Amino acid sequence: MKKVLVLGAILAILASLSISSVFGAGSDIRVFLNDDYIDFPDAKPIIRNERTTVPVAIIARNLGIDYTWNGTTRTVAFEQDGKELDLRIEEHNSFIEGSRTYVPLRFIAESFEQEVDWRADVRTVVIGENVKNIQLPEPPKDGFIEPKIEIEMAESGWDPVYFRVTFEHKDKLAYMNSQDKYQAKIIFTSHPQFNSREYAWDKGYVFRLDGWQEADIFGSALARYENTRIGEEVDIEAGMRVEFDIYVENTTTGNSKKYSHHAIIPHMEWAN
Repeated sequence: MKKVLVLGAILAILASLSISSVFGAGSDIRVFLNDDYIDFPDAKPIIRNERTTVPVAIIARNLGIDYTWNGTTRTVAFEQDGKELDLRIEEHNSFIEGSRTYVPLRFIAESFEQEVDWRADVRTVVIGENVKNIQLPEPPKDGFIEPKIEIEMAESGWDPVYFRVTFEHKDKLAYMNSQDKYQAKIIFTSHPQFNSREYAWDKGYVFRLDGWQEADIFGSALARYENTRIGEEVDIEAGMRVEFDIYVENTTTGNSKKYSHHAIIPHMEWAN
């Protein structure tokens, strides 16, 4: 059964840590645990009295520690495998900032038998066993931040697209001291007619699917484009293999790379 193409390509260049704030004044402190950097999406670590403090919810979750908050006594009660710890706000540099409760990272980790090491050269707290021997990931030698590319298929008829192309960059890739800019584009190779039309976005923005789109890889901005039924309609069939190349370019250095992917059009009834 043929369907009208409603193909979406979403370039979600996401990261929780802005490169511009990794080094220098107002630098973000990073925390490395279990072979990865901890994600601090909206409340970053803070240095207070020369001690690294972090949001209690994030560090407790990543260390596998249960906690409760007592608003009357202003105390955080921690528990893990029968070990308990009570921390009153203002003790050990703990404090409340807006709606966030911050606790001392080293004090909490070491209280629950974790080793902690401070790497001053890269402003990173490392947590784990034999912590002095843990190696942090090296930045790419060519200055090009590799994307993690995923193809997400539609799951229901209410989804306005057949599939999405998503780029994601983890915190472990965001520690480079870089102000580089990136752009990306998708070119369909098996069905070039998908590239040849201009499509209007819901806010009236017009573009070509095979045109470069600015990509804020390290910020919280979402660079999105998709096509709708506006323009030439293309009949497709369930099970059709759609092949495309994804180009990502570092416009600061001129380095660019191509990634070849494909998607299989799902069989589903689209909602009216």
